[in-house]
Amino acid sequence: MSDLAQHKGYKSIVRPEPVREMLAEVGQRVELIRAQRAMTRKRLAELSGVSLAYLARLEAGKGNISLQLLMQVAAALGVSMEALVAEDSEVSVDQLLLQEFIRQLPADRLAQVRKQLMQTGDQLAIKRSRCIALIGLRGVGKTTLGMLLAKELGRPFVELDKEIENEMGLEIREIFEHLGQSEFRRAERQCLDLLIQSKKPMVLAPAGGIVTELRTYSLLLSSCITVYLKASPEQHILRVQRQKDDRLSAPEVRGEAMEVVWNTLKAREDLYQRADIVLDTTHQTAEQALRELKARLAKLVGQLGEVLD
Repeated sequence: MSDLAQHKGYKSIVRPEPVREMLAEVGQRVELIRAQRAMTRKRLAELSGVSLAYLARLEAGKGNISLQLLMQVAAALGVSMEALVAEDSEVSVDQLLLQEFIRQLPADRLAQVRKQLMQTGDQLAIKRSRCIALIGLRGVGKTTLGMLLAKELGRPFVELDKEIENEMGLEIREIFEHLGQSEFRRAERQCLDLLIQSKKPMVLAPAGGIVTELRTYSLLLSSCITVYLKASPEQHILRVQRQKDDRLSAPEVRGEAMEVVWNTLKAREDLYQRADIVLDTTHQTAEQALRELKARLAKLVGQLGEVLD
């Protein structure tokens, strides 16, 4: 028996309106989270063990998914089932990030934060300028610009993925293949926390998907000055091609890659926009982007009463 309902009257079932609305919302969330993960429907089918046809129906809001299959889909996406079926679909990204930030605080800090929030948000400015984090999709220039900025500031440039590889003793590809996405995300948060706790000045480049893990992203936003480097999908593909990535050598693969980049950008844009600075590098050289970034960083840290050194 396949994962599609196998009985004669399946297509003629008339569901109550609340059920149809719930199925539509679950489908939309699955599609959104899949896009945020830069994951094709085919890849989700492989990871979850749920057929492509069933996933198509689910995302279209037409699949009356079982708890077992929903658990498989949630596990493959690296989220809880609650994230897919939560009743309040209108909660903003800011609310979710704030909830995650508060949830991480120890009990003795909650009262202090509550008082600060009731006074003024500016008083919450931590010494974030020690860590400047560049976020954005792969190919946007995080490594190139990050290394230039680190040299200008006399700081080390740290790639979070390399810290994870050193911690796990495996390459990122091997972590995903053998341990799964959830283990990678656990290691990502742990390594980020260790870097922040070190209190050492640095320029940090996390993987683009860090924004989809709200608990980790909340930690990043509250502890570092974050800079969203953005570029057009066409520029993303061109820059990745210049890195001589064999995965984009065939024309049909480039077309699929462009679609994935476009969908991922669209799905993550609201999350990326929570950064302190948004810098569009589409029509800029690395040197031009560096000059603009330095000027905007100097202005921001001045407003926060901090010193950029």
